[in-house]
Amino acid sequence: MGAARRSAHNPSSDEYVGRSPEGTRAGLGAARRSARSPMKLRLADIAHARSGDKADWVDFGVFAWNAAGYAVLARELTAERVQSHFAMWLPGPVDCWPLPNILAVKLVLRGALQGGGARNLRLDNLGKAMAGALLRMPIELSDAEWAQCHSEPRIGWWPADDHLAAQ
Repeated sequence: MGAARRSAHNPSSDEYVGRSPEGTRAGLGAARRSARSPMKLRLADIAHARSGDKADWVDFGVFAWNAAGYAVLARELTAERVQSHFAMWLPGPVDCWPLPNILAVKLVLRGALQGGGARNLRLDNLGKAMAGALLRMPIELSDAEWAQCHSEPRIGWWPADDHLAAQ
């Protein structure tokens, strides 16, 4: 038998990728992981997004859940990183505008629909579906940044006594 293979489920592995400091998926692994290796998460772990299309462009609004998340979002969500994430089918440029007053980043992907929704043969190509694809983009942050993102309350426009949240 060869050398032991590290598993993503092994909390003592240096390659362990975590999601929460309390124990689910990251737990012990995050505590034991070397300080030199940043944590890798999906963009969806610190933000949510809306998207749409107009002609051949896809337009995104990516919103951090709180100020700590926005600090990571502003650093990690660049035009170059988004271009790389969608490189297999995005021939055009990406425009990026940080919007710190609303803890958001606006992105426009030009040429993303290869001529527009009606001309494209790619399945599920509408801009509405692209937010889910963007939210799967991997980002890197330190344990301290993740702890801060996770501990700060989410900012939103819903009432504090939201009866639907309890259900």
